[in-house]
Amino acid sequence: MYFQQFPFTKCCLCGHSENLTGEHKIKAAALRREFGKEPLMVGVSGELDQAMKSAQSANSKHLKFKVRICEACNTSRTQQADREFDRFHGLVTDHIKNNQEPLSVFSSELYTEGSDPYLNVCRYFAKLLCCHIAEVASPIPTTLAEFAIGENSFNRIWLEIKTDPVFSHISSNFGIGEYAAHGGLVVYGDKNTKEPNAYHSTITIGPVQYVFYIRLETVEKQELQKIYPDFLAWCKAKVEQAESNPASEWDLARIGLNCNEA
Repeated sequence: MYFQQFPFTKCCLCGHSENLTGEHKIKAAALRREFGKEPLMVGVSGELDQAMKSAQSANSKHLKFKVRICEACNTSRTQQADREFDRFHGLVTDHIKNNQEPLSVFSSELYTEGSDPYLNVCRYFAKLLCCHIAEVASPIPTTLAEFAIGENSFNRIWLEIKTDPVFSHISSNFGIGEYAAHGGLVVYGDKNTKEPNAYHSTITIGPVQYVFYIRLETVEKQELQKIYPDFLAWCKAKVEQAESNPASEWDLARIGLNCNEA
């Protein structure tokens, strides 16, 4: 089986039902280090003048997934990835503050492709993407979930890092220095069949926007057709809706896309 799907009463990563906990859409520790005790403004869908709401603190319900993960998946199985992201984000933030290309952090010997630190950074984003997929009651690619909790080293995450254009705008025009956002789940559909071929999301912490995604394999698309027809129908409807109502410039920016990339 190339996909797994569990009810909301079980861990979305491994299927266990004991000691379920909530997972932050944006890492609480990173937000606290970035903003201290200041109230947070969290980006939401819509035009720029409607794109923020107060989250009050890093423990706000607006920053947590409704789906749950078990205590083991939230601690021992993902702790190394969480800690590596903390270190990685600090380095990326320094690069941006020094006007350096954020992706140049991968030039460091520490993050050589395939190294444990490199894989652990990607595992952090894999966990987030799994939770976003489960949040809309969709099947999760099994290899992605296994990678997120350290059961395999098959990294499928593609990662881009950039300065968030929405943050840049509100910072320069309104003097707002505290900002965080997540892009939810974006499903890319085939232009002809409208069936899904990629999953995509983003998180923003201060000026830093992380864009992360995976592409579906042919065998996965075939399994979706055979076993998950309801999900396919939902995807097709969403793709058709998106074609009929194109996203605004700021909605595209919020999910890490330029207008000419949509």
